[in-house]
Amino acid sequence: MFIGPSVTLCNVSRPRAFTKGMIEPVTIKRGATIGARAVILPGVTIGEYAMVGAGSVVTKNVAPRTLVYGCPAQIMGSVEENGEASLNY
Repeated sequence: MFIGPSVTLCNVSRPRAFTKGMIEPVTIKRGATIGARAVILPGVTIGEYAMVGAGSVVTKNVAPRTLVYGCPAQIMGSVEENGEASLNY
């Protein structure tokens, strides 16, 4: 797993000073890569060998071996275990 600099992993879906029990952890699977300054919202799972582009805002689960980027992050291609990406366009 690689997590780039300044990545934000959010774990509270409804932040309030007086509420407890709203924690929804982010799950990052084996071999996943998250680029610098990406933001991952609460409860999201990043699948095995998936790749999240720098500066992306991930609002939904990312399937294994999937390339996502953008704001909000969208599927742009696939990724092999060795890191080589195939774009969808």
